[in-house]
Amino acid sequence: MDFLASFNLHELPEQQTKINEDISEALKENPDIRLGFDACCTCAKKLKLSDKSDVCCKGCKRVWYCSKECRRKDAESDVNDDEPAQGHSSIICSLCRLAQIEDFLEGKADNKITLSKEEREAAYDRIRSEHESYPATLANVLLDAMSFQPTLARMKKERRKKTDRAGGFSSRNKTFTIHIIGASEEAELWGDYDHSSCESSYAAYAEAMTELSHTYDGISTIELIFVGPDCPKKNVNEVRFIKGATEEHQSSRDDGSKNKQRNTTTASKIEVRVQSYRCNYDESICNTIPTADVVVFFNPGFTCPDYDWSGALNTCVKEHGVARRKPFMITTNTEMEAISDLQYLHKHGYIDNLPMVVADIIDGENTSKETDFDIAEHNDPNIFFGENPNAGLRVRQSGNMANDLFVKNRWIYGGLFSGNEEASTSSKKIEAKERRDSTPQKPKKRSKNSALM
Repeated sequence: MDFLASFNLHELPEQQTKINEDISEALKENPDIRLGFDACCTCAKKLKLSDKSDVCCKGCKRVWYCSKECRRKDAESDVNDDEPAQGHSSIICSLCRLAQIEDFLEGKADNKITLSKEEREAAYDRIRSEHESYPATLANVLLDAMSFQPTLARMKKERRKKTDRAGGFSSRNKTFTIHIIGASEEAELWGDYDHSSCESSYAAYAEAMTELSHTYDGISTIELIFVGPDCPKKNVNEVRFIKGATEEHQSSRDDGSKNKQRNTTTASKIEVRVQSYRCNYDESICNTIPTADVVVFFNPGFTCPDYDWSGALNTCVKEHGVARRKPFMITTNTEMEAISDLQYLHKHGYIDNLPMVVADIIDGENTSKETDFDIAEHNDPNIFFGENPNAGLRVRQSGNMANDLFVKNRWIYGGLFSGNEEASTSSKKIEAKERRDSTPQKPKKRSKNSALM
């Protein structure tokens, strides 16, 4: 994210909304409150918005307060160990303005903005980078992560035995199938994004898969199957071709006197097939589509109360009635969300271990509690976690806490699902108990943790 250098930042600030006593009490009474949108970002007082007493930040025009005093307090820097969030600082304000510019260019902002040519071009670059982060992340993580290598190793071409007179490579054709679960038309498939100045999403996915097909040169077809209730109403079925690895063959010819050998070089074509299905990911759809070699979730939000991922996750763990340690990759918008998701997957039996860095964070949080958590158990080389180098440049504003910023696909983790026969049963028991024991909880204190691959 080189553009952050212009703000003298090495990384994007996350979780910047200050959570004071007034806000904590308001959130307990109404967890759906939207700070800085329909409630004051400083004191959580309900806003009228039509009343002139409500004030908006003049710099970004994205954050609202009930008074000038509350606006002033939110802009003050009072960083301490208990509350690391900086509120609506000048940096947050500048980044929110970027979000305002991009929304304006997409027709999602009411206020008209006058932009220079440079500002407009930079904004379009950031928007494009977010869309391109989906295929780029998918392709590069498949190439780099250890957990995918055993599956991909089966996609290598095998040389024929010396006794094979035809010589060359084995002609065995192999298909590599990826399921992108919970996909949407707007995000993974680019929706109504105007890509007149660049390639379509289908071409972008195909191009991103070029290096993968060259590295694992036994692949003849790559299937990208997008499944989710927000996929296009009309199912997608697009095919693109990419140039495969160059192959050298030996053949014989009869020139009337003796047989001679000659070398010929050909470049194979790899088929990239993009399909979508507008439905939930469950056993019924998996019975009609090719079995996945790898499953992918882009920004699922496993711990978000608005979504129920148990059916999709249970299908991943036990496909066609058979338990499998299926390779998976998941992205999140923030580090805190990634850590929460990993805890959720581990608690419900979908993964056997946590990444060591996450286990270390959890162990540190439990030092003052009696717990059976054993950090020594979490030493699995197959699981990975860290910041995604293929994330885009577009900074987005949270929809419920106006000072919170994020970048889509910024954090990434993956590994192998547990393949435990009892995982889905255990998950259902845990979820039932959580529903019985659920009571309004005080919001967790926000913290900033560092994590590496």
